[in-house]
Amino acid sequence: MLVLVRLLYLRDLSWSSSLSRRKRDEAAAAKFLGLAPDQVLASGSYSGVKKRRKGRGAEAFRPWWLLLQDGDELILSVRGSANVDDIAIDMACESCDFLHGLAHKGIANAAAAVWEEARPKVEEALAGAGSHRWSRLVVCGHSLGGAVALLLGMSLRAEAKLPLPVFAFAAGPPPVFSGEQRPELEAGLLTVINGLDPVPHLSLDAALRLVCAAERLAGAGLSWQKTLTLLVGGTVPDAPKVEELTAGLEQKSLDKLLRIPGQAIWLIDACSGRQVLAVDLGDKLPQFSDALPEISNAQSALDHIMPAYIKKMDKAYSRLRSM
Repeated sequence: MLVLVRLLYLRDLSWSSSLSRRKRDEAAAAKFLGLAPDQVLASGSYSGVKKRRKGRGAEAFRPWWLLLQDGDELILSVRGSANVDDIAIDMACESCDFLHGLAHKGIANAAAAVWEEARPKVEEALAGAGSHRWSRLVVCGHSLGGAVALLLGMSLRAEAKLPLPVFAFAAGPPPVFSGEQRPELEAGLLTVINGLDPVPHLSLDAALRLVCAAERLAGAGLSWQKTLTLLVGGTVPDAPKVEELTAGLEQKSLDKLLRIPGQAIWLIDACSGRQVLAVDLGDKLPQFSDALPEISNAQSALDHIMPAYIKKMDKAYSRLRSM
């Protein structure tokens, strides 16, 4: 995927038959991030199967993750949706108890599964630091990975068992948490929202309706081009509308309560794209989440992809440094 979007080149990848899939992905990530190979401390396994977590009564999926050393920071990076298992996490739309509120069950279980596997590696890095002192642990990710990072960051801050501060950074996560704001847990959580990215505005109810509409369109025998046109808000002659396909579906009351925890920065284009403004949403994040349509057009969907986030964050950072 990184090669296709020109963030990596084939010659930069170690496509050696002696390397496992995990090692190839570690090498690709290190190259993309500009890190030395020994700065990749650990990574998740590729089990490819569902893992049942004791006491949760539901199947949990574990997104792939990387543990990185960046200067004096320890970085736990969680991958976004990349396969059917990851999409199953997104669609596990029931609620569950989480800290002092409720959370998206699939993502909460994923956060617990990631930490169950990553915790020994994090503790090993902390114990083997020697003279090296870590300043903080940053849990981060994009899309699904960002949502997992926010919940895991909140959980680790609540436990307060690690001997260093814990922060979380998310790019384009969906709303995942419902509960009162507690500064001691959310002050260390930061989200970046790019332009008209629809995912931070997407309720679980809207996601379910979109999936149901896609299934019914597939059953109608429409081509993928016509199906995509309808799903992004377009019209196709003699084809049903998405609203007609999802009529009668029960709406879940929790959906309207879910929010993105912590603070958020909104990156928007100004002056025909020559500049990127970084707007601090502050206390306006809950209202911002309701300001845009839940399912927008194809252009807004392009604002969600990771290359778009990287480009906008680089431009915003350069502008802020020049001020």
